[in-house]
Amino acid sequence: MINAVGEKFLRAVHFDFHTSPVIKNMLDGFDADAFALRLKDANVQYINFPARCNMGYSYYDTKVGVKYPTLKSNLLPDIITACHKQGIGVSAYINVSLNHELFADHEDFLTVNKDGSRIGQDKKDNFFRVACYNADYKYHLFKEIDEILQMDIDGIFLDCPVFRPCYCERCKADMLKKGYDITSDKDFYDYHALTRLNFLSELRDKIKDKNIKYYFNDVGLPVEFKTHAETECLTTDASLWGYGYYGPHSALASTIYNHRVFMSGRFQGSWGDFGGIKNLASLEYDLYDALMSGAALSIGDHLHPVYGLENEVYRRVKTVFDEHLLYEPFIKNSDPVAEVGVLMSGNSGAAKPFTYGADLMFKELKVPYKIYLADGDFSNLKLLIVCEDIFDNDVLDKKLKDFVKNGNKIIFIGKGIDYGARLNLINYVNVVGDDLSDNAYFTHKGDMRWASYLQSKLIKNVSGVSIADYVSNICNFDYDGRQSYFYRPQGDITEYSACVIGKDTACISFDIFTAYKDMVLKAHRDLFEDVLSYLYQDRFVTVSGLPVTSELAVTASDKQTV
Repeated sequence: MINAVGEKFLRAVHFDFHTSPVIKNMLDGFDADAFALRLKDANVQYINFPARCNMGYSYYDTKVGVKYPTLKSNLLPDIITACHKQGIGVSAYINVSLNHELFADHEDFLTVNKDGSRIGQDKKDNFFRVACYNADYKYHLFKEIDEILQMDIDGIFLDCPVFRPCYCERCKADMLKKGYDITSDKDFYDYHALTRLNFLSELRDKIKDKNIKYYFNDVGLPVEFKTHAETECLTTDASLWGYGYYGPHSALASTIYNHRVFMSGRFQGSWGDFGGIKNLASLEYDLYDALMSGAALSIGDHLHPVYGLENEVYRRVKTVFDEHLLYEPFIKNSDPVAEVGVLMSGNSGAAKPFTYGADLMFKELKVPYKIYLADGDFSNLKLLIVCEDIFDNDVLDKKLKDFVKNGNKIIFIGKGIDYGARLNLINYVNVVGDDLSDNAYFTHKGDMRWASYLQSKLIKNVSGVSIADYVSNICNFDYDGRQSYFYRPQGDITEYSACVIGKDTACISFDIFTAYKDMVLKAHRDLFEDVLSYLYQDRFVTVSGLPVTSELAVTASDKQTV
Protein backbone atom coordinates (compact mmCIF):
# COMPACT_ATOMS: atom_id res chain seq x y z
CA MET A 1 0.00 0.00 0.00
CA ILE A 2 1.23 3.49 -0.86
CA ASN A 3 1.81 5.57 2.26
CA ALA A 4 0.84 9.23 2.42
CA VAL A 5 3.36 11.97 1.67
CA GLY A 6 3.15 14.58 4.38
CA GLU A 7 0.18 15.01 6.69
CA LYS A 8 -3.12 13.43 5.67
CA PHE A 9 -5.79 16.11 5.31
CA LEU A 10 -9.46 15.32 5.88
CA ARG A 11 -11.33 18.47 4.74
CA ALA A 12 -10.40 20.13 1.46
CA VAL A 13 -11.62 22.42 -1.31
CA HIS A 14 -10.63 21.97 -4.95
CA PHE A 15 -10.75 25.27 -6.86
CA ASP A 16 -11.44 24.37 -10.48
CA PHE A 17 -10.59 27.94 -11.44
CA HIS A 18 -10.62 28.41 -15.23
CA THR A 19 -11.30 31.90 -16.52
CA SER A 20 -12.57 32.98 -19.92
CA PRO A 21 -10.76 36.04 -21.38
CA VAL A 22 -13.59 38.49 -20.61
CA ILE A 23 -12.94 39.61 -17.03
CA LYS A 24 -11.93 43.29 -16.92
CA ASN A 25 -11.34 43.47 -13.18
CA MET A 26 -9.93 40.08 -12.26
CA LEU A 27 -10.13 39.81 -8.45
CA ASP A 28 -9.50 43.51 -7.94
CA GLY A 29 -9.17 44.15 -4.23
CA PHE A 30 -8.71 40.44 -3.48
CA ASP A 31 -7.50 39.97 0.10
CA ALA A 32 -5.55 36.71 0.44
CA ASP A 33 -5.57 36.89 4.24
CA ALA A 34 -9.36 37.31 4.35
CA PHE A 35 -9.67 34.43 1.86
CA ALA A 36 -7.59 32.14 4.09
CA LEU A 37 -9.51 33.19 7.22
CA ARG A 38 -12.82 32.38 5.53
CA LEU A 39 -11.50 28.93 4.62
CA LYS A 40 -10.27 28.38 8.15
CA ASP A 41 -13.66 29.41 9.55
CA ALA A 42 -15.22 26.74 7.30
CA ASN A 43 -12.75 24.17 8.77
CA VAL A 44 -10.90 23.69 5.48
CA GLN A 45 -7.49 22.04 5.94
CA TYR A 46 -6.22 21.88 2.36
CA ILE A 47 -6.88 23.36 -1.08
CA ASN A 48 -5.96 22.74 -4.71
CA PHE A 49 -5.55 26.10 -6.45
CA PRO A 50 -4.51 26.78 -10.05
CA ALA A 51 -1.06 27.91 -11.03
CA ARG A 52 -2.22 27.74 -14.64
CA CYS A 53 -5.70 26.81 -15.88
CA ASN A 54 -6.87 24.95 -18.97
CA MET A 55 -7.59 28.27 -20.70
CA GLY A 56 -3.82 28.82 -20.60
CA TYR A 57 -3.66 31.67 -18.08
CA SER A 58 -1.26 31.71 -15.15
CA TYR A 59 -2.29 33.17 -11.79
CA TYR A 60 1.11 34.32 -10.63
CA ASP A 61 3.98 36.43 -11.94
CA THR A 62 5.24 33.94 -14.51
CA LYS A 63 8.27 34.23 -16.78
CA VAL A 64 7.22 31.17 -18.79
CA GLY A 65 3.48 31.36 -19.36
CA VAL A 66 0.85 34.05 -19.87
CA LYS A 67 -0.47 35.75 -16.76
CA TYR A 68 -4.18 36.57 -16.85
CA PRO A 69 -4.19 40.00 -18.51
CA THR A 70 -6.19 41.91 -15.90
CA LEU A 71 -4.86 40.13 -12.81
CA LYS A 72 -2.74 42.62 -10.89
CA SER A 73 -1.75 40.54 -7.87
CA ASN A 74 0.70 37.65 -7.56
CA LEU A 75 -2.31 35.53 -6.70
CA LEU A 76 -1.10 31.97 -6.06
CA PRO A 77 1.99 32.88 -3.98
CA ASP A 78 -0.15 35.30 -1.97
CA ILE A 79 -2.70 32.54 -1.34
CA ILE A 80 0.02 30.08 -0.33
CA THR A 81 1.48 32.54 2.20
CA ALA A 82 -1.92 33.44 3.65
CA CYS A 83 -3.13 29.81 3.85
CA HIS A 84 0.08 28.64 5.48
CA LYS A 85 -0.41 31.28 8.20
CA GLN A 86 -3.73 29.55 8.97
CA GLY A 87 -2.30 26.03 8.79
CA ILE A 88 -3.96 25.28 5.45
CA GLY A 89 -1.98 23.28 2.88
CA VAL A 90 -1.93 24.25 -0.79
CA SER A 91 -1.45 22.15 -3.92
CA ALA A 92 -0.81 23.94 -7.21
CA TYR A 93 -3.11 22.89 -10.06
CA ILE A 94 -1.95 22.74 -13.68
CA ASN A 95 -3.58 21.26 -16.75
CA VAL A 96 -1.30 18.85 -18.61
CA SER A 97 -2.97 18.62 -22.03
CA LEU A 98 -4.93 21.86 -22.34
CA ASN A 99 -3.38 25.31 -22.70
CA HIS A 100 -5.61 27.19 -25.13
CA GLU A 101 -3.89 30.58 -24.92
CA LEU A 102 -0.58 28.95 -25.88
CA PHE A 103 -2.10 26.61 -28.47
CA ALA A 104 -3.84 29.46 -30.29
CA ASP A 105 -0.35 30.60 -31.38
CA HIS A 106 1.26 27.15 -31.66
CA GLU A 107 -0.82 24.76 -33.76
CA ASP A 108 2.36 22.69 -34.13
CA PHE A 109 1.91 21.73 -30.45
CA LEU A 110 -1.44 20.05 -31.14
CA THR A 111 -2.59 16.51 -31.72
CA VAL A 112 -3.56 15.89 -35.35
CA ASN A 113 -6.82 13.99 -35.73
CA LYS A 114 -7.15 11.07 -38.13
CA ASP A 115 -8.90 13.29 -40.67
CA GLY A 116 -5.93 15.67 -40.66
CA SER A 117 -7.56 18.38 -38.55
CA ARG A 118 -5.89 19.81 -35.47
CA ILE A 119 -8.96 21.45 -33.96
CA GLY A 120 -12.19 19.69 -33.03
CA GLN A 121 -15.54 20.63 -34.50
CA ASP A 122 -17.05 21.77 -31.20
CA LYS A 123 -14.91 24.76 -30.30
CA LYS A 124 -16.96 25.41 -27.18
CA ASP A 125 -15.77 22.11 -25.74
CA ASN A 126 -12.73 22.26 -23.45
CA PHE A 127 -10.96 19.54 -25.43
CA PHE A 128 -11.18 20.98 -28.95
CA ARG A 129 -7.40 21.44 -28.81
CA VAL A 130 -5.20 18.80 -27.15
CA ALA A 131 -1.40 18.63 -26.89
CA CYS A 132 0.71 16.17 -28.84
CA TYR A 133 3.14 14.53 -26.42
CA ASN A 134 5.87 14.41 -29.07
CA ALA A 135 5.67 18.16 -29.76
CA ASP A 136 7.98 20.80 -28.31
CA TYR A 137 5.06 21.69 -26.04
CA LYS A 138 6.51 19.34 -23.47
CA TYR A 139 9.56 21.58 -23.00
CA HIS A 140 7.28 24.53 -22.35
CA LEU A 141 5.28 22.48 -19.83
CA PHE A 142 8.43 21.28 -18.09
CA LYS A 143 9.57 24.91 -17.67
CA GLU A 144 6.18 25.77 -16.17
CA ILE A 145 6.52 22.87 -13.74
CA ASP A 146 10.04 23.97 -12.76
CA GLU A 147 8.72 27.48 -12.10
CA ILE A 148 5.81 26.21 -10.01
CA LEU A 149 8.06 23.92 -7.98
CA GLN A 150 9.99 26.98 -6.81
CA MET A 151 6.93 28.03 -4.81
CA ASP A 152 6.30 26.88 -1.25
CA ILE A 153 3.65 24.37 -2.30
CA ASP A 154 2.56 21.24 -0.44
CA GLY A 155 1.59 19.35 -3.57
CA ILE A 156 0.80 19.54 -7.26
CA PHE A 157 -2.38 18.43 -9.02
CA LEU A 158 -1.86 17.53 -12.69
CA ASP A 159 -5.17 17.50 -14.49
CA CYS A 160 -6.26 16.00 -17.82
CA PRO A 161 -3.29 13.92 -19.03
CA VAL A 162 -5.47 13.16 -22.05
CA PHE A 163 -4.92 10.07 -24.18
CA ARG A 164 -5.56 10.72 -27.87
CA PRO A 165 -3.67 9.10 -30.79
CA CYS A 166 -1.92 11.71 -32.93
CA TYR A 167 -1.54 11.40 -36.72
CA CYS A 168 0.97 14.23 -37.22
CA GLU A 169 3.99 13.64 -39.46
CA ARG A 170 6.32 13.81 -36.47
CA CYS A 171 4.48 10.97 -34.69
CA LYS A 172 4.21 8.86 -37.84
CA ALA A 173 7.92 9.24 -38.54
CA ASP A 174 8.76 8.13 -35.00
CA MET A 175 6.37 5.19 -35.32
CA LEU A 176 8.10 4.02 -38.50
CA LYS A 177 11.50 4.43 -36.88
CA LYS A 178 10.37 2.21 -34.00
CA GLY A 179 8.80 -0.45 -36.21
CA TYR A 180 5.11 0.39 -35.87
CA ASP A 181 2.64 0.02 -38.75
CA ILE A 182 1.15 3.45 -39.54
CA THR A 183 -1.76 1.82 -41.38
CA SER A 184 -2.87 0.01 -38.22
CA ASP A 185 -5.25 1.69 -35.75
CA LYS A 186 -4.04 -0.74 -33.08
CA ASP A 187 -0.42 0.30 -33.63
CA PHE A 188 -1.41 3.97 -33.36
CA TYR A 189 -3.16 3.16 -30.10
CA ASP A 190 -0.24 1.15 -28.69
CA TYR A 191 2.37 3.69 -29.78
CA HIS A 192 0.56 6.65 -28.27
CA ALA A 193 -0.26 4.81 -25.05
CA LEU A 194 3.48 4.24 -24.60
CA THR A 195 4.36 7.77 -25.75
CA ARG A 196 1.99 9.29 -23.22
CA LEU A 197 3.32 7.07 -20.45
CA ASN A 198 6.91 8.08 -21.24
CA PHE A 199 5.95 11.76 -21.36
CA LEU A 200 4.14 11.59 -18.02
CA SER A 201 7.00 9.61 -16.49
CA GLU A 202 9.41 12.43 -17.39
CA LEU A 203 6.99 14.88 -15.82
CA ARG A 204 6.63 12.78 -12.67
CA ASP A 205 10.41 12.44 -12.34
CA LYS A 206 10.69 16.23 -12.13
CA ILE A 207 8.32 16.19 -9.15
CA LYS A 208 8.81 13.02 -7.14
CA ASP A 209 12.04 14.01 -5.35
CA LYS A 210 10.46 17.19 -3.95
CA ASN A 211 8.72 15.27 -1.15
CA ILE A 212 5.35 16.83 -1.96
CA LYS A 213 1.99 15.27 -2.80
CA TYR A 214 1.34 14.73 -6.49
CA TYR A 215 -1.68 13.43 -8.31
CA PHE A 216 -2.10 12.85 -12.06
CA ASN A 217 -5.87 13.05 -12.53
CA ASP A 218 -6.57 9.95 -14.61
CA VAL A 219 -7.86 6.86 -12.84
CA GLY A 220 -6.42 4.67 -15.60
CA LEU A 221 -2.80 5.62 -14.92
CA PRO A 222 -0.57 3.22 -12.96
CA VAL A 223 -0.34 3.80 -9.23
CA GLU A 224 3.19 5.23 -9.40
CA PHE A 225 1.69 8.48 -10.74
CA LYS A 226 -0.05 9.23 -7.45
CA THR A 227 1.04 9.71 -3.86
CA HIS A 228 -2.62 9.45 -2.81
CA ALA A 229 -6.02 8.84 -4.43
CA GLU A 230 -8.39 11.67 -5.35
CA THR A 231 -11.57 10.10 -6.68
CA GLU A 232 -13.20 12.85 -8.75
CA CYS A 233 -16.96 12.36 -8.72
CA LEU A 234 -19.68 14.99 -8.96
CA THR A 235 -22.61 12.96 -7.74
CA THR A 236 -25.59 14.79 -9.25
CA ASP A 237 -27.29 13.19 -12.24
CA ALA A 238 -26.48 16.24 -14.36
CA SER A 239 -22.76 15.47 -14.00
CA LEU A 240 -20.70 12.86 -15.84
CA TRP A 241 -20.56 10.56 -12.82
CA GLY A 242 -23.61 10.09 -10.55
CA TYR A 243 -23.97 8.48 -7.14
CA GLY A 244 -22.93 5.01 -8.35
CA TYR A 245 -19.42 6.08 -9.36
CA TYR A 246 -17.69 6.65 -6.05
CA GLY A 247 -18.37 3.26 -4.46
CA PRO A 248 -16.33 0.91 -6.69
CA HIS A 249 -13.49 3.41 -7.17
CA SER A 250 -13.27 3.88 -3.42
CA ALA A 251 -13.38 0.13 -2.80
CA LEU A 252 -10.36 -0.26 -5.08
CA ALA A 253 -8.44 2.77 -3.81
CA SER A 254 -8.74 1.47 -0.25
CA THR A 255 -6.52 -1.51 -1.16
CA ILE A 256 -3.84 0.66 -2.83
CA TYR A 257 -3.48 3.99 -0.99
CA ASN A 258 -3.57 4.79 2.71
CA HIS A 259 -4.55 8.40 1.94
CA ARG A 260 -7.74 8.68 -0.08
CA VAL A 261 -9.82 11.70 -1.02
CA PHE A 262 -13.42 11.84 -2.23
CA MET A 263 -13.40 14.86 -4.54
CA SER A 264 -17.04 15.78 -4.88
CA GLY A 265 -18.34 19.26 -5.67
CA ARG A 266 -20.81 21.89 -4.61
CA PHE A 267 -22.28 22.02 -8.13
CA GLN A 268 -25.84 21.19 -9.10
CA GLY A 269 -24.55 20.38 -12.58
CA SER A 270 -20.93 19.86 -13.57
CA TRP A 271 -17.72 21.87 -13.40
CA GLY A 272 -18.29 25.44 -14.53
CA ASP A 273 -21.72 25.69 -12.88
CA PHE A 274 -21.29 29.09 -11.26
CA GLY A 275 -24.91 29.56 -10.25
CA GLY A 276 -25.66 26.10 -8.89
CA ILE A 277 -25.19 24.69 -5.39
CA LYS A 278 -26.14 21.19 -4.34
CA ASN A 279 -28.68 20.79 -1.59
CA LEU A 280 -27.14 20.48 1.84
CA ALA A 281 -28.51 16.94 2.14
CA SER A 282 -26.66 15.99 -1.06
CA LEU A 283 -23.39 17.38 0.30
CA GLU A 284 -23.99 15.49 3.54
CA TYR A 285 -24.55 12.29 1.57
CA ASP A 286 -21.09 12.77 0.05
CA LEU A 287 -19.74 13.41 3.55
CA TYR A 288 -21.13 10.09 4.78
CA ASP A 289 -19.74 8.26 1.74
CA ALA A 290 -16.30 9.69 2.54
CA LEU A 291 -16.53 8.85 6.24
CA MET A 292 -17.71 5.29 5.59
CA SER A 293 -14.82 4.66 3.22
CA GLY A 294 -12.18 6.20 5.50
CA ALA A 295 -11.52 9.00 3.01
CA ALA A 296 -11.08 12.76 3.17
CA LEU A 297 -13.77 14.94 1.61
CA SER A 298 -12.82 17.55 -0.97
CA ILE A 299 -15.57 19.87 -2.19
CA GLY A 300 -15.04 21.29 -5.67
CA ASP A 301 -15.67 24.99 -6.21
CA HIS A 302 -15.02 27.83 -8.64
CA LEU A 303 -13.56 31.00 -7.19
CA HIS A 304 -15.64 33.75 -8.78
CA PRO A 305 -13.14 35.78 -10.88
CA VAL A 306 -14.55 39.11 -9.67
CA TYR A 307 -16.26 38.56 -6.31
CA GLY A 308 -14.18 35.73 -4.85
CA LEU A 309 -15.77 33.25 -2.44
CA GLU A 310 -19.57 32.92 -2.58
CA ASN A 311 -21.17 33.35 0.84
CA GLU A 312 -23.86 30.68 0.40
CA VAL A 313 -21.32 28.15 -0.83
CA TYR A 314 -19.13 28.56 2.24
CA ARG A 315 -22.07 28.55 4.62
CA ARG A 316 -22.80 25.06 3.30
CA VAL A 317 -19.14 24.00 3.26
CA LYS A 318 -18.85 25.09 6.89
CA THR A 319 -22.00 23.18 7.86
CA VAL A 320 -20.70 20.00 6.24
CA PHE A 321 -17.20 20.31 7.70
CA ASP A 322 -18.61 21.18 11.15
CA GLU A 323 -20.40 17.84 11.00
CA HIS A 324 -17.23 16.17 9.74
CA LEU A 325 -15.42 17.37 12.86
CA LEU A 326 -18.00 15.62 15.07
CA TYR A 327 -17.10 12.23 13.56
CA GLU A 328 -13.35 12.66 13.16
CA PRO A 329 -12.42 11.15 16.56
CA PHE A 330 -14.03 7.93 15.34
CA ILE A 331 -12.65 7.78 11.79
CA LYS A 332 -9.28 9.53 11.84
CA ASN A 333 -6.52 7.23 10.53
CA SER A 334 -9.13 4.54 9.90
CA ASP A 335 -9.47 2.22 6.95
CA PRO A 336 -12.55 0.33 5.81
CA VAL A 337 -12.72 -3.31 6.83
CA ALA A 338 -13.93 -5.90 4.32
CA GLU A 339 -15.09 -9.47 4.64
CA VAL A 340 -15.38 -10.08 0.89
CA GLY A 341 -13.07 -9.12 -1.97
CA VAL A 342 -13.61 -8.69 -5.71
CA LEU A 343 -10.55 -9.37 -7.87
CA MET A 344 -9.89 -7.03 -10.81
CA SER A 345 -7.17 -7.27 -13.45
CA GLY A 346 -5.11 -4.22 -14.39
CA ASN A 347 -2.68 -1.91 -12.63
CA SER A 348 -4.73 1.21 -12.01
CA GLY A 349 -7.69 2.75 -10.23
CA ALA A 350 -10.08 2.40 -13.17
CA ALA A 351 -13.18 0.45 -12.20
CA LYS A 352 -14.86 -1.96 -14.64
CA PRO A 353 -18.56 -2.57 -15.38
CA PHE A 354 -18.86 -5.56 -13.06
CA THR A 355 -17.48 -3.57 -10.13
CA TYR A 356 -20.40 -1.13 -10.32
CA GLY A 357 -22.90 -3.97 -10.03
CA ALA A 358 -20.88 -5.58 -7.24
CA ASP A 359 -20.86 -2.31 -5.32
CA LEU A 360 -24.62 -1.93 -5.60
CA MET A 361 -25.32 -5.55 -4.70
CA PHE A 362 -23.00 -5.61 -1.69
CA LYS A 363 -24.44 -2.36 -0.38
CA GLU A 364 -27.94 -3.77 -0.59
CA LEU A 365 -26.85 -7.03 1.05
CA LYS A 366 -24.95 -5.13 3.80
CA VAL A 367 -21.67 -6.92 3.01
CA PRO A 368 -18.51 -4.81 3.50
CA TYR A 369 -16.20 -5.45 0.56
CA LYS A 370 -13.09 -4.19 -1.24
CA ILE A 371 -11.70 -4.51 -4.76
CA TYR A 372 -8.20 -5.96 -5.16
CA LEU A 373 -5.74 -5.84 -8.02
CA ALA A 374 -3.85 -9.02 -8.80
CA ASP A 375 -0.85 -7.90 -6.73
CA GLY A 376 -3.04 -6.86 -3.77
CA ASP A 377 -3.02 -8.62 -0.42
CA PHE A 378 -6.37 -10.37 0.06
CA SER A 379 -4.97 -13.10 2.32
CA ASN A 380 -6.99 -11.90 5.33
CA LEU A 381 -10.34 -12.40 3.57
CA LYS A 382 -12.62 -15.39 3.77
CA LEU A 383 -14.26 -15.00 0.36
CA LEU A 384 -13.01 -13.74 -3.01
CA ILE A 385 -14.94 -13.23 -6.25
CA VAL A 386 -13.33 -13.60 -9.70
CA CYS A 387 -15.19 -12.16 -12.71
CA GLU A 388 -12.43 -12.22 -15.35
CA ASP A 389 -10.25 -14.75 -17.12
CA ILE A 390 -6.74 -13.66 -16.15
CA PHE A 391 -3.77 -15.00 -18.12
CA ASP A 392 -0.02 -15.34 -17.60
CA ASN A 393 0.14 -14.49 -13.92
CA ASP A 394 1.86 -17.34 -12.13
CA VAL A 395 2.05 -15.35 -8.89
CA LEU A 396 -1.72 -14.80 -8.82
CA ASP A 397 -2.37 -18.42 -9.81
CA LYS A 398 -0.45 -19.59 -6.75
CA LYS A 399 -2.11 -17.02 -4.48
CA LEU A 400 -5.57 -18.23 -5.46
CA LYS A 401 -4.68 -21.89 -5.02
CA ASP A 402 -3.17 -21.14 -1.61
CA PHE A 403 -6.21 -19.04 -0.73
CA VAL A 404 -8.48 -22.06 -1.18
CA LYS A 405 -5.95 -24.44 0.40
CA ASN A 406 -6.07 -22.27 3.54
CA GLY A 407 -9.80 -22.85 3.89
CA ASN A 408 -11.13 -19.76 2.12
CA LYS A 409 -13.76 -19.61 -0.62
CA ILE A 410 -13.91 -18.28 -4.21
CA ILE A 411 -16.90 -17.57 -6.45
CA PHE A 412 -16.10 -17.67 -10.18
CA ILE A 413 -18.49 -15.62 -12.29
CA GLY A 414 -18.93 -15.52 -16.08
CA LYS A 415 -15.56 -15.50 -17.84
CA GLY A 416 -13.89 -16.06 -14.47
CA ILE A 417 -15.10 -19.67 -14.77
CA ASP A 418 -12.47 -20.30 -17.47
CA TYR A 419 -9.81 -19.10 -15.03
CA GLY A 420 -11.15 -21.33 -12.26
CA ALA A 421 -11.08 -24.31 -14.61
CA ARG A 422 -7.42 -23.68 -15.55
CA LEU A 423 -6.57 -23.55 -11.85
CA ASN A 424 -8.37 -26.88 -11.28
CA LEU A 425 -10.54 -25.26 -8.63
CA ILE A 426 -13.94 -26.15 -10.13
CA ASN A 427 -13.58 -29.85 -10.94
CA TYR A 428 -17.20 -30.42 -9.89
CA VAL A 429 -18.39 -28.91 -13.20
CA ASN A 430 -17.63 -29.55 -16.85
CA VAL A 431 -17.01 -26.25 -18.65
CA VAL A 432 -18.47 -26.85 -22.10
CA GLY A 433 -17.78 -23.41 -23.56
CA ASP A 434 -19.57 -20.18 -24.44
CA ASP A 435 -23.27 -20.04 -25.19
CA LEU A 436 -23.84 -18.21 -28.48
CA SER A 437 -27.22 -16.96 -27.31
CA ASP A 438 -27.32 -13.21 -26.84
CA ASN A 439 -29.56 -13.65 -23.80
CA ALA A 440 -30.12 -16.71 -21.67
CA TYR A 441 -32.37 -17.43 -18.70
CA PHE A 442 -32.24 -19.31 -15.42
CA THR A 443 -34.50 -20.73 -12.73
CA HIS A 444 -33.90 -20.33 -9.01
CA LYS A 445 -36.28 -21.39 -6.22
CA GLY A 446 -39.35 -21.60 -8.42
CA ASP A 447 -40.43 -22.07 -11.99
CA MET A 448 -39.98 -18.46 -13.17
CA ARG A 449 -37.39 -18.39 -15.94
CA TRP A 450 -35.42 -15.24 -15.10
CA ALA A 451 -33.38 -13.31 -17.66
CA SER A 452 -29.61 -13.13 -17.33
CA TYR A 453 -29.57 -10.31 -19.94
CA LEU A 454 -26.05 -11.32 -20.98
CA GLN A 455 -24.25 -14.12 -22.76
CA SER A 456 -23.21 -16.98 -20.56
CA LYS A 457 -20.82 -19.85 -20.03
CA LEU A 458 -22.19 -23.36 -20.53
CA ILE A 459 -21.39 -25.42 -17.44
CA LYS A 460 -22.61 -28.92 -16.63
CA ASN A 461 -22.84 -30.06 -13.04
CA VAL A 462 -20.77 -33.18 -12.27
CA SER A 463 -20.52 -33.47 -8.50
CA GLY A 464 -21.53 -30.12 -7.04
CA VAL A 465 -24.86 -28.70 -5.90
CA SER A 466 -26.81 -27.03 -8.72
CA ILE A 467 -29.08 -24.31 -7.34
CA ALA A 468 -30.11 -22.73 -10.64
CA ASP A 469 -30.98 -24.36 -13.97
CA TYR A 470 -29.87 -22.91 -17.30
CA VAL A 471 -32.68 -22.03 -19.68
CA SER A 472 -32.16 -21.41 -23.38
CA ASN A 473 -33.74 -18.63 -25.41
CA ILE A 474 -35.89 -19.26 -28.49
CA CYS A 475 -33.85 -17.05 -30.80
CA ASN A 476 -31.25 -14.31 -30.92
CA PHE A 477 -31.97 -10.69 -31.76
CA ASP A 478 -31.73 -10.90 -35.54
CA TYR A 479 -33.31 -10.11 -38.92
CA ASP A 480 -34.21 -12.81 -41.45
CA GLY A 481 -34.77 -10.55 -44.45
CA ARG A 482 -38.45 -10.15 -43.70
CA GLN A 483 -38.89 -9.86 -39.93
CA SER A 484 -36.73 -8.86 -36.98
CA TYR A 485 -36.53 -11.17 -33.99
CA PHE A 486 -36.94 -8.48 -31.38
CA TYR A 487 -39.09 -10.58 -29.06
CA ARG A 488 -37.08 -13.43 -27.65
CA PRO A 489 -39.04 -15.53 -25.15
CA GLN A 490 -37.55 -18.12 -22.86
CA GLY A 491 -36.97 -21.63 -24.12
CA ASP A 492 -36.67 -24.89 -22.23
CA ILE A 493 -34.65 -25.87 -19.19
CA THR A 494 -31.42 -27.41 -20.46
CA GLU A 495 -28.94 -29.97 -19.20
CA TYR A 496 -26.71 -27.11 -18.07
CA SER A 497 -26.66 -25.15 -14.81
CA ALA A 498 -26.64 -21.44 -14.17
CA CYS A 499 -25.10 -21.85 -10.72
CA VAL A 500 -23.22 -24.74 -9.13
CA ILE A 501 -21.67 -24.83 -5.67
CA GLY A 502 -18.73 -26.99 -4.67
CA LYS A 503 -16.97 -27.48 -1.35
CA ASP A 504 -14.74 -24.41 -1.51
CA THR A 505 -15.84 -22.60 -4.66
CA ALA A 506 -18.93 -21.81 -6.69
CA CYS A 507 -19.73 -20.91 -10.32
CA ILE A 508 -22.32 -18.48 -11.66
CA SER A 509 -22.53 -18.90 -15.41
CA PHE A 510 -23.11 -15.24 -16.41
CA ASP A 511 -21.68 -11.90 -15.32
CA ILE A 512 -24.27 -11.36 -12.63
CA PHE A 513 -22.70 -8.11 -11.39
CA THR A 514 -22.71 -6.36 -14.78
CA ALA A 515 -26.26 -7.58 -15.34
CA TYR A 516 -27.26 -6.16 -11.97
CA LYS A 517 -25.64 -2.82 -12.82
CA ASP A 518 -27.68 -2.65 -16.02
CA MET A 519 -31.03 -4.07 -14.92
CA VAL A 520 -31.16 -4.23 -11.08
CA LEU A 521 -33.21 -7.44 -11.24
CA LYS A 522 -33.87 -8.62 -7.69
CA ALA A 523 -33.69 -12.26 -8.82
CA HIS A 524 -29.98 -11.73 -9.52
CA ARG A 525 -29.38 -10.46 -6.02
CA ASP A 526 -31.43 -13.32 -4.56
CA LEU A 527 -29.34 -15.87 -6.47
CA PHE A 528 -26.07 -14.30 -5.35
CA GLU A 529 -27.28 -14.08 -1.75
CA ASP A 530 -28.10 -17.78 -1.87
CA VAL A 531 -24.53 -18.54 -3.01
CA LEU A 532 -23.19 -16.45 -0.13
CA SER A 533 -25.33 -18.38 2.35
CA TYR A 534 -23.86 -21.67 1.10
CA LEU A 535 -20.20 -20.62 1.06
CA TYR A 536 -19.94 -17.97 3.74
CA GLN A 537 -22.08 -18.47 6.79
CA ASP A 538 -19.73 -17.07 9.44
CA ARG A 539 -20.09 -13.38 8.58
CA PHE A 540 -18.75 -10.91 11.12
CA VAL A 541 -21.55 -8.44 10.45
CA THR A 542 -25.20 -9.47 10.32
CA VAL A 543 -28.06 -7.05 9.74
CA SER A 544 -31.81 -7.46 9.80
CA GLY A 545 -34.75 -5.13 9.49
CA LEU A 546 -33.04 -2.33 7.61
CA PRO A 547 -34.35 -1.11 4.23
CA VAL A 548 -32.44 -2.20 1.16
CA THR A 549 -31.34 1.42 0.55
CA SER A 550 -29.55 1.68 3.89
CA GLU A 551 -25.78 1.27 3.84
CA LEU A 552 -23.30 -0.33 6.19
CA ALA A 553 -19.58 0.19 6.64
CA VAL A 554 -16.98 -1.03 9.09
CA THR A 555 -13.85 1.06 9.70
CA ALA A 556 -10.94 0.32 11.97
CA SER A 557 -7.84 2.03 13.32
CA ASP A 558 -5.28 0.86 15.83
CA LYS A 559 -7.57 2.27 18.55
CA GLN A 560 -11.09 1.24 17.61
CA THR A 561 -13.52 -0.40 15.23
CA VAL A 562 -16.66 1.49 14.17
